[in-house]
Amino acid sequence: LGVGVQVNKKLGIPARAPTVPPIDCKSNPPAYTFIQGWQLLSLAVSLFVPKNSRLLWYLKLHLSRNADSKTECGKYAAYCERALERTMQNGGRETKPSRMEVLSILLKNPYHHSLPHAIPVHMMNSTYQVVSF
Repeated sequence: LGVGVQVNKKLGIPARAPTVPPIDCKSNPPAYTFIQGWQLLSLAVSLFVPKNSRLLWYLKLHLSRNADSKTECGKYAAYCERALERTMQNGGRETKPSRMEVLSILLKNPYHHSLPHAIPVHMMNSTYQVVSF
């Protein structure tokens, strides 16, 4: 299975294609990979809504099952739910997100702010103010 057998015509012996090492199902991926996946999804749901109603239904189900204010991934899921609802009401975007929008999602969890994107602005007197948009 998954291993192709070819015959070396010059030598007349079968040559096996290189095999991919099996994935260890018992090891879990690092936690940051889940966060990165949620960050990507939080960018995507604010850009467009799936046209396929079945895919949209599964997406909503996935978000509602994972939304939880106690975990970092759950907070991203809750944000994605809100962002998806806004996108469904307002329609998809016609322009790509700005660099600042992308950075604001990558640098902090947008769940913690009422507006979807926020950037800390550091002042000269060593204070900062969060600007939301």
